[in-house]
Amino acid sequence: MILKEFNQKIALFRYSLIAPIITNTFTQTSVKDYLAEIAAKSYTLPNGKKKEYSPATIKGWLVQYRKYGIDGLYPKSRADKGTSRKISNETKEFIINSKLNSPKKTAKYIYHEVIAKGFESETSISLSTVTRFINKAKIGSKKLVPDDRRAFEFEFSNECWQSDVSVGPYLTIEDKKIQDLYYSFFR
Repeated sequence: MILKEFNQKIALFRYSLIAPIITNTFTQTSVKDYLAEIAAKSYTLPNGKKKEYSPATIKGWLVQYRKYGIDGLYPKSRADKGTSRKISNETKEFIINSKLNSPKKTAKYIYHEVIAKGFESETSISLSTVTRFINKAKIGSKKLVPDDRRAFEFEFSNECWQSDVSVGPYLTIEDKKIQDLYYSFFR
């Protein structure tokens, strides 16, 4: 379903619940009783999900309708969508600096650092919040450029030599057993 159509259906659904109040055609003794009755029911939304609403929510729709008309009933996206409300700016800076300075630090380690240094309390922030922030900021260890660490790569030849010693078979020389050793050099 296209988002615009879906939002329009939601607005019309909300209007259908508050229309009896607007037109004064509800059968209950008061608006409060009507709101309580419709709040007690479960409704199927246009996307198929079942939902229950509180009387305060429905009353809020009525206020929005009276103020803005049908446009007030359209669902609104959060203004702070995609940002963390739990993490302060100071804590965000600490997490980013900590991860950039030591990319191998895990989110769990940084979480414990944040609590130990007093940026946040254990009850105000969770490990999943810190993990989600690190992933959204794209500063995870997978996101950072790894160091180019190629083994045995040097600028000039003969800068690196490798050797190896291997134990060989025993040889019998003049009735004495002598173990043979093999030395190898590589460049």
